[in-house]
Parts: sequence; C-alpha cells; structure tokens
Amino acid sequence: MNALIFVVVGYVMYRLLIARIRWRAVRFLLYVPILVLVALGIRVGEVVSDNPQQRTEERLQALIVDQTTVRVDDLTVTVTGSGAIQPVRQVPLTFGSFGPVAEIYATAGQRVSAGDLIARLDTSDFQQIIDNAEIALQVQQSAYEALLTPAREVDIAAAEAALAAARAQYFAAASTAPTAQQREIARMQSELARNQFYQLQLQRDALTPPDLGDFVLNLNILPNVDPSALPDELRDIAGDINRGIDQFNAQLSSNISQITLQQAQASIAQIEQQRQAIEGRLGAAETNAEVAELRYQATLNRGPDSGAIAAANASIVQAQIALDRLLNGASEMDLAQAELSVRLAENALKQARQSLANAELRAPFDGVIAQNNLRVGDVPPQGVAVLLVDNEQFLIDLPLDETDVVNVAAGQRVEVLVDALPDAVVTGVVERVAFTPVRIGQLVTYTVRIRLDPTDAPIRAGMSVTANIIIDQRPEVMLVPNRFIRIDPLTQNAFVVVRQPDGRLVETLVLLGRRNDVESEIVSGVTPGDVVVLLPRGTEGIGGFFN
Repeated sequence: MNALIFVVVGYVMYRLLIARIRWRAVRFLLYVPILVLVALGIRVGEVVSDNPQQRTEERLQALIVDQTTVRVDDLTVTVTGSGAIQPVRQVPLTFGSFGPVAEIYATAGQRVSAGDLIARLDTSDFQQIIDNAEIALQVQQSAYEALLTPAREVDIAAAEAALAAARAQYFAAASTAPTAQQREIARMQSELARNQFYQLQLQRDALTPPDLGDFVLNLNILPNVDPSALPDELRDIAGDINRGIDQFNAQLSSNISQITLQQAQASIAQIEQQRQAIEGRLGAAETNAEVAELRYQATLNRGPDSGAIAAANASIVQAQIALDRLLNGASEMDLAQAELSVRLAENALKQARQSLANAELRAPFDGVIAQNNLRVGDVPPQGVAVLLVDNEQFLIDLPLDETDVVNVAAGQRVEVLVDALPDAVVTGVVERVAFTPVRIGQLVTYTVRIRLDPTDAPIRAGMSVTANIIIDQRPEVMLVPNRFIRIDPLTQNAFVVVRQPDGRLVETLVLLGRRNDVESEIVSGVTPGDVVVLLPRGTEGIGGFFN
C-alpha cells in the first residue's frame, strides 16, 4: 500500500515539476531528493497511523454531542401526574319546603357570603301555621300552669256541684224502666195497628165486581096482540103486528142492555181502582202492625237504659277525679302529661318555624353561584335549584400509577404547573391517598387528592395542571443529568464518560443515589468538577471503546 502511494506521488511530482526542466542532469538531481522526501513523508504517516488508540480518540472527540460538569447542588425527587382543578366545595342547594318562588336575591355568577339569602318561597301559609302553633303552645302552657296553681274555693264548689249533678243523672238513668201505663199504651197501639190492618182487609174483600152477564136484558115492554081479540078484518095482519112488536121489544132491550153494560164496566173499573188503593194501604198497615207489636214486646222486655247509666257513671268518675284533683292537687302523672303536651306544642312550633326557614334558600358558605334555575312565580325544579361553588379553595384528584403511588404519602408538598397560567406559582399538599384502585382495562391507578394553597393566581375550576409531588429532597449532592448516564442492560450498572485532563475519554462506573426526571445523584465514581460528555448511541464498539 505504501509502495503504491510512493509510486503515485513520485509520478505526480515528476509530471508536475521535473518533466518541465530541460536539462536531464538537473532533472535527475531534483527527482532523487523529491523521492526521498516522499518516502520520508509516507514513513511518518505510517508511524502515526500505527497508533489505533489515538485514531479512536480523535474520532470520538469529533462525535461528542454534549458535555457537562459534575456539580454539587440540592436534588428534589418528584412524582408527576396530570389532572384538573376542582373546587373543594360544590353544593347543589334546594328548598326544604314546597311552593312557588316569591323573590330571587342572587343570580348566576354573583358572589355571596355564608348566610346570605339567595331566594325565598311564598310564605303566607307557613306564617299561618306558625300562628296556630303559637296559640296551641299558649293553651298547653296555661293548662300546665293551672295544674301547678292551688284550687280556689269557688272551683271546689263547682266540682262538688258537678259531682252531685252526675249522681242525679245516674239515678235518673237507673229509673228509666217502662211503667205499667207505658206497657198498656204500647199494647193498645199494637192492637190499634192490627185492627186497622183487619179493617182494610174487610174493605178489600167487600169490593167484589158484578158479573157482566147479569146486565144482559130481555125486556117485553109491549105485549103481543091476541088475534082472537081482534076484529076479523085485522086477524090476518095480527102476525105482522106481533112481529113488529117483537122487533121493537128486542131493539129496545138491546139499547137498554148496552147502556147498562157500559155503566157496569165503569163501576167495575172504579171498584178495581179502590181495591188497588186498599192493597197499597194494606201493606203499610201490616208493617205498622208488626212494628207496633215489636215495640210492645220491646217495652215489655226493656229494663233501665244501660247507655244512659254508663254515661252517668262516666260523668260521676270524671267529676270525682276533677274534685280530687282540686282537693289533692295534680298528680305526678298529670304533671308529666301536661309537661309532655307543652313539649309537643313547642316541637310543633319549632317545626312550623323550620318550615318557614326551609322556604328560604341561604348560602351555607362563601362562594359563587354557578347555576340559578329559579324563576319568580314558578315551582322550583326537581334536582338542583342553585349550584354554589367555593372559588377560594381548590383541590386536584391526581391519578397515579401503582409504581409511583407507593412513594406518595399525606403531607408531602406539591408544585403545580397550570397549563393556562405558565407563570403562576401554585403549591399544595397531599391530603390523602386512596387505598382502593381504579381499574381501566389493564391500567391500575390510585387517586391522590391534593389541596392547593391559597394563591392570588386567577385559577378556575376545570383548568388542566401538572402536579409534581416532592417525595424526597437531598441537599448538597453530586448531580449529573440523566441523559449523560448509561445503564448496562445486562448488569444494570451505571456508567458515565469522563474526559480526562489529557483529553482522553474514559467510561467510568458510578454508583447512583436518588433521581428525578431530569438528573441523578452520583454517590461515587466521579468528583465535583469532572467533565462528563455525551456520545451518540452505537459508539460503544468503536476501537474497543466501552469494552
């Protein structure tokens, strides 16, 4: 290879320099030294090229991507996750009572303080209920105080009079059995009703309609002529005269019978109407007779009025209790019952007032009204009437992988980066870590709740954030950026490439401590101030480097 270079270079030098000289001797004298110089140059190149380590170093120096210096600083180890800002309190408000909306005092977007009135229902009915409950309470309190007050002489006298009246009522009730005169009157009423029934039966039976055949007449008003009594000249027409007389008698009988029959039919119809009227009265008379008989039997069997006697006994007991209460004072049971009645009346009044309070919608805490679904005159909608949001306290529910959540604990500080506010400084603290996971397919996450510290930054609910949970802080440790560290996939050992003072690049085994997403702690293997370089991937095998 070197001989070929020597020949090529010698030929080029001869063509460019020597061949243009006219004198041969001069050309020879110049060509020989030039060949010697070329040979020496090739030799020097061979000597230089005989050092492969130097060639590799030079090539690696040209491939350096970046370099840094091992420095001593504080290391903050974090666990990072993404989420959204949520208000600590977001409460839907509804009325505890039912009715139309009377007034609205706050609209959507308006800020309210705790206790501020937001809306009110029509409370006219509730006020009437409160008035009735107050009156009932006054009545019960008066009754209770009356039991504690000593009885007056006039009250005792009135109670004794009431007891005497109750006893008189008992004696009157005990003497309510029927007398002989009452029994006789009942018997006579029964017989009178029965006689009326019998009389109606006789009247009905006496109304018998006549037979229509009795009204068919065969009258001979004009007698027939005896022919023997006639003169001879009239005997021949005696038969015609008798036939004329018979026809006359027959026609006259027919006319009279027809008139009589019509009168008979009218009489029969009248008799039938009378019978029907008597039949109707007969049923009522029979019922009256039975009722009168029952009353008679009841009168015979009736003793004193048990209901009146029982009522009189009850009146006596009540009057005696009232008198004893006045004489002896109220018993413990009476006082307890009266006190219980007062308490019940007080509770009824509290419930009535609570119903009035439920007709008012007040803010339970300071916040902003996010929604107001009320309209004056309408009944509040089912569900959310007003949505109140606390816009001063916020939290973040951060989903973390199961490998990261093991390093997170309550109380750890958090640095929050708000996407919409890149310059805002927002911090917080881990409030709690969920014990149960959230599974989405094969992904397992745990929810970490972060409560944000008060801030002047204009953060809002729903803003996207990146939260860095500080799980460890290492002061004054040696640090190297993660991208300058190589991890051997087989041994899991860590290496860095250190530039020596003489310029050589040496891969050095280092011991790592804690690390974050940007840099790692170097426990041993390098010293502060060492220059660490970054080489491209795939340079491990160049000239045996990294072997």
